[in-house]
Order: sequence, then structure tokens, then C-alpha cells
Amino acid sequence: MTYNNENGTIRPRTFSNLELGCLYCPHLTPAMASRRLKEWIIYNPTLVEMLKESGWNPRNRIYTPHQVACIFKVLGEP
Repeated sequence: MTYNNENGTIRPRTFSNLELGCLYCPHLTPAMASRRLKEWIIYNPTLVEMLKESGWNPRNRIYTPHQVACIFKVLGEP
């Protein structure tokens, strides 16, 4: 499955926490990658604020395209 567009970058779309975690940490198991991404988000106050403004709740398991764009902006693309 590919997530890349014509430019070779990942386009922001709806991602699950597990799916996005695996993109950022492909060397970890899916469960650990998911936890690692969640940790990176929780310990980044700027990112948490951006996500909360977009309607994010820490219990959410799905990120909207706008939230994914925020994550890419702060953490960089995977």
C-alpha cells in the first residue's frame, strides 16, 4: 500500500494511530510504534495545542487529514 503522491511525499489523509505510528517507526512492532507516536504527540505541547484546536481528543484513534497535516508540520513527514 502506498501513501505517496507524485512528488514522493505522503499526502495528509485520514490515518489511524497505528497506521501513522508504523510510518514513523517501521522498525518497531505496530503496537509499540503506535505508543511511540502517542508519546511524541503528548510530550509536544505545541502539537497538542494544534491538535486540540482541530477537535482532537487524546483518546481518539483516528486522525483527520487536518490533524495529520499538523503532525507532519511539527514532527516532519515520516
